[in-house]
Amino acid sequence: MKPSILFSFGFLLLSSLYFPLHHFVVNYLGVSLDDYIKLFFAHALTAAVSTALWWLVVKNWTLSAILTLPILIFFVFFGNFQDLLARLILLPVVIQYLILLSPLVLIVVIMKVWLKKNPVFGERLSWLFNLIFIAWMVVEIVNAFRVHSTFKSNQDRVDLKLSPHAWKPNIYLLVADEYPRADALQSLFNFDNSAFLNDLERRGFNVIDSSHSNYDITQFSMASMLNLNYLELSNSTPRNSDYSMAGWMIRSSPLWSFLRSNGYHIHNYSVFNVGEQAPSKNSYIRHYNREYFYRTFPGRLYKDLGMESSQDPLADHNYNHQTLNRLRQFRGKGKDFLYGHLLMPHFPHFLDSTGKLYPENQRLGRESFIPYLKYTNQQLLSVIDHVQKLPGEKIIVLLSDHGFREGETASHWFFKNFAAAYSSRPIKLPENLDNVNLFRMVLNAALDQELPLLEKKRVHLLTSDPLKQ
Repeated sequence: MKPSILFSFGFLLLSSLYFPLHHFVVNYLGVSLDDYIKLFFAHALTAAVSTALWWLVVKNWTLSAILTLPILIFFVFFGNFQDLLARLILLPVVIQYLILLSPLVLIVVIMKVWLKKNPVFGERLSWLFNLIFIAWMVVEIVNAFRVHSTFKSNQDRVDLKLSPHAWKPNIYLLVADEYPRADALQSLFNFDNSAFLNDLERRGFNVIDSSHSNYDITQFSMASMLNLNYLELSNSTPRNSDYSMAGWMIRSSPLWSFLRSNGYHIHNYSVFNVGEQAPSKNSYIRHYNREYFYRTFPGRLYKDLGMESSQDPLADHNYNHQTLNRLRQFRGKGKDFLYGHLLMPHFPHFLDSTGKLYPENQRLGRESFIPYLKYTNQQLLSVIDHVQKLPGEKIIVLLSDHGFREGETASHWFFKNFAAAYSSRPIKLPENLDNVNLFRMVLNAALDQELPLLEKKRVHLLTSDPLKQ
């Protein structure tokens, strides 16, 4: 094949490399190399089929390749165009497709007619498209190094040292998602939660009255707490790469290797990857490739035709039920660190205080929150009763990742989370403890660390009502 013909197809090959690369960088570590290769071949196949079909019409490979490019761009960005149109004006889906397809057809027809009459411009456009995609590839590769550097800067910033004479109790971290602290419940719901707090205190817990979370989104709150440090985010509004980074930080936290080196067995009953242990449920694991597919033209068509499989409305409820059972059946292996994460009393509010299932249309209102919280209290106490009976000295941390965030709640309540701790040996915890410092204090007491407490900081990331996201 002549070099000029190779160059004619070059920008299509580069585009098939570039679009998956951009997806890979934006969702860094949320997309694997295998995913990238599959996406590359999908784009390349689409480009090859479109070019071959155009050649049957125009009998010119350069022109066929040029006419394929707007179709490829349309396929990749159709979902973005459709979302923009939907924000501007409310239209039936069929009309949306007609409006979006019309300019594509018009552009392709004009390009075909014009390039047929002026073939010399075809070669020039090929050069231009090649240069554009080469420049974009270079920019994306630079971005990849920048994002990787940001990821690395969020890791290994805590100096953890082995201590052979440390206490080393069993450590149990129990997270009740979106559980507000007592004053928030009183102010927002006029609900007195003292019965539950008294039950905890009778079991030896220290309830931290003025606890705060540092982030108002679960992924970032847990990543910060489990890495004992604040996060360096790319923007005040978190991007996909920030969510990827948070998940990666939870998975690769130096805390896990430090605990293992101290003889701990790690047990993951959470919604995140912890070390090499997979999540019990992937509620908080972003499906980046599925999101990418549903932004493309075939993906949106698949979705709009009703072919997308519907999500089980009881998925989180079933996860909570299974996790509670696993926690109550836990026996341990000697020296244990357990992370259990319950998606309750977080919405949907599945059950009333007696454990009766709410109808689906009653699971998102404020009216169902307090009854669900009362049910959550009962379940938490049953888990705590089991854990306290397990052999060995122990530290039990019961807390929420953030405060109540639903509806028109003012943002300062987002950070007023619940926190309480039990310890077989006395540990003094400040009444205004925040999540990022929690494990600094636990490790100082349990594993003879000398970690200083960080300055308190609140990072507001949530930009809209989570019920509407």
